[in-house]
Amino acid sequence: MKFENVSRLTAQLQDQLRHIDFLWTTDTERFSSQNGVVRTNCMDCLDRTNVVQSAIARQMLLCVRAAVDCRAVQRHRSALIRTTKRC
Repeated sequence: MKFENVSRLTAQLQDQLRHIDFLWTTDTERFSSQNGVVRTNCMDCLDRTNVVQSAIARQMLLCVRAAVDCRAVQRHRSALIRTTKRC
C-alpha cells in the first residue's frame, strides 16, 4: 500500500470535506450542521478501506479542532470585552 497516495486523496477531498462539515450542537445552540457523508469501499482489501477512512477521519478531526479552538478564542475575546466594559 502506498501511503503517499492516501495523502494525495485527502488533499483532493479537502474542499469537499469542508463542505460536508460536522454536527456541533449544545442544548441551546447549533454551531454547525453535517451536510453529507463519505463512503469508501475497496473491493479487494478491507485494510485499504480502513486506512482511507482513518485518513478522512483525521482530516475531519482537524476541522473540528480548528472550529473548537476558534470558538474558544471568540469566547475569550467576549469575556475580555465584557470585563473591560465593567472597569
